[in-house]
Amino acid sequence: QVGEQRDLNSVWTKIKKTDVFGVETPHSNDGGHVKNSLLWSDDVKNNNTLTVVSKRLDDFKERTQPKLGEVHDPIKDSMNIYADHTFGVMIKPDEYGAGDLIHHREAN
Repeated sequence: QVGEQRDLNSVWTKIKKTDVFGVETPHSNDGGHVKNSLLWSDDVKNNNTLTVVSKRLDDFKERTQPKLGEVHDPIKDSMNIYADHTFGVMIKPDEYGAGDLIHHREAN
């Protein structure tokens, strides 16, 4: 409980030495009272409060949100490759093709 113990070398007949003096202060462990004290009452009434956003989140939203008048291309940054780039593994073609395998043709 809130308060401090008093030890004035008194006779403790009416009050136990382990009792605590004072009134418990209302508080909030999640910081709600601190949040309310940092807001101006006029701003809260007019809904002019600022929202705090991290730079990392702001940069991400700016990069990924579609912009007015532009085509939305979410993977634009990852597509910085050469025009003649080929995806996948380059394998040297062998003597059999797909048509040969489907129609059971012999090799030439």
